[in-house]
Amino acid sequence: MAEQKRYTREALYDLVWQEPPSRLAQRFGLSDVGFSKLCRRLQVPLPARGYWQRHAAGRRVERPNLPDFVGDGQDWVELSILNDEELTQAEKQKPQDDSVAVEVRVPASTEVLSKAGAVTFRRLSKGKPDERGRVLPRFHGHIH
Repeated sequence: MAEQKRYTREALYDLVWQEPPSRLAQRFGLSDVGFSKLCRRLQVPLPARGYWQRHAAGRRVERPNLPDFVGDGQDWVELSILNDEELTQAEKQKPQDDSVAVEVRVPASTEVLSKAGAVTFRRLSKGKPDERGRVLPRFHGHIH
């Protein structure tokens, strides 16, 4: 059973700068977006894009100070921490493939397409699906 724990803004701030927020979100049973909204509501700054890659590469990275809490809401949150079994279950339910199948419908005639659209349409229609079923255009230079 998931354990409930109260986190102050300071504790949450320390967590998001020790471990990527996406991992924390998973541990708390939240989506990345939901966890980001929670941090925004508590006015906890999150690492910028690329922070963890720069950190892993040993580059100097900036960590902003925790600002004073502005507002009259609560400055803490209670979160459920998933145990190992629950994390495993959540991981099994998560789709393994991040790609999304999208059906693109284009007019039968390319006359109504822009020049770039027509070129892309021709290149995609000649493409062959790869091992994952994706058709990628083959560009051999600029669109003329």
